[in-house]
Amino acid sequence: MRTRRLLLWLLCAGSAFALGAVLDRRLPRSAEAVEASLRDSLREPDPLARVSQLARASSRVRAQNTSAVRKLLESEPPGELESRMLAHAWGRADTANALRDAQSLTPQRSGLLEEIAYASALRDPDATLDALRTSRALERRLATMLVRGWAQTPDFRSATGYVESVEDPGVQQQLMGWIALARLERDGPEAVFRWAEEISEDAPHRFKRLAHREAARVVAQADPKRAAAWVEASTGRPYATGTVRIVATKWVEADPDAAFAWLLSQPAGPERDQAMKMAFHRWFNRDVKAAGAWLTKAPPGPALDPAIGIYAPWLALESPEEALAWARRIENPALRIRCLIRVGQVWLTVDPVAARAWLAEADLPAEVKATIDTPARPPAKSAVRG
Repeated sequence: MRTRRLLLWLLCAGSAFALGAVLDRRLPRSAEAVEASLRDSLREPDPLARVSQLARASSRVRAQNTSAVRKLLESEPPGELESRMLAHAWGRADTANALRDAQSLTPQRSGLLEEIAYASALRDPDATLDALRTSRALERRLATMLVRGWAQTPDFRSATGYVESVEDPGVQQQLMGWIALARLERDGPEAVFRWAEEISEDAPHRFKRLAHREAARVVAQADPKRAAAWVEASTGRPYATGTVRIVATKWVEADPDAAFAWLLSQPAGPERDQAMKMAFHRWFNRDVKAAGAWLTKAPPGPALDPAIGIYAPWLALESPEEALAWARRIENPALRIRCLIRVGQVWLTVDPVAARAWLAEADLPAEVKATIDTPARPPAKSAVRG
C-alpha cells in the first residue's frame, strides 16, 4: 500500500511539474522571487490548489536559486507532501550539488535526501551516482532511490550494470526488483522479459538468475498466466531455477485452482516439488478448508507428495488415523517416512495412549519408531512445513 501511494505521488508530482514548466517559462527566477512564490503557494488553504500552485512555483527552481528551497525547508518546514515536492524540485534542478548541500539540513529534514536522490537520478543518473560515491554510507543509504529513478530513464540498462556491481545479495535483489517493476509499468510484461533475457549468462554472482526471478515475480504479481508461459519457455535453463515456485506462490493468491492446474502440468522434479510445497503452504495457511478440499479431489500421484506432507501433520491434530492414511499415500519414500514421523509425533501429543498402541504394532524401522517417540510440539497451521 505504501509503495502504491508513493508511485501515485510520483505520477501526480511529475505531471504537475511538467504543467508548471509549460506555464512558467517566462516568469522571474531569482532566489527572492522564487522564495516569495513558494511561500505564497504554501499559504493556500485548499489542499488541491496548494499542490497545484506549489508545482507551478517549483517549476521555476533552477541551480542558481535552490537556496530558496533550502531556506524554506529549514525556516518554515511545510507538510510532508509539500516538503517532498520541494525536495524533488531541488534534486531535479541541481543534480550536481543538491545531494551534497542537502546533507547539512537539520536532522528532522534529512529524510528528504531520498526524494532528492530520486529526482536527481531521473534527470541525470550519472551525476547522481558520482555525488553518492563521495560517501560510501550515503551510497548505501540512497542506492534504492538512485536505481528507482535511473530505471525510469532510457538508460535503464546502465542501472542494471550498476546493480551487478552491488556486493550485498539482499540489496541486489531489491534493486533488481525495482528495475523490473519500472519496466513493467512503462512498457509491459514483454519489456520485463526482454530486460532479463538480455543479461549475459556469463554475468557473475548468478546475476541472470536473479534477473529472471525478479522478472517472474513482478509480472506474476500482475499477470500470473503470462508469467507462467514465459517461465515454461525457460524450463531446464540453469538461470530459470526457482521461477516456477515464484509464479506459483503469486498465482495461488489470485486463483488457486488455476495455479495448481498449471503446477500439475509441469515436468516432475525438484523444481515442481518445491513450487508445490510453497504454493500449497501459502494457500493452506490462508484457507485450510479450501486447500484441504482441493487436495482431496486432486488426481492421486507423486506431484501431490509435497502438499500431503503439509496437510497430514495438521490433520493429525483432529484425526490421527486419517492423517496416517494420507501420509501412506506419499510415493516418495524419504518424504513418506518424514511425514509418518511428524504425524506420529503430533498424535503422541494429543492422545499418547492410542499413539503408543499404534506405534507398538506399526511396521516401521526401529530408528523411525525411536524418532517418533521424541517429544515434539503439535504443529500450528502457519508452521507446518512438511
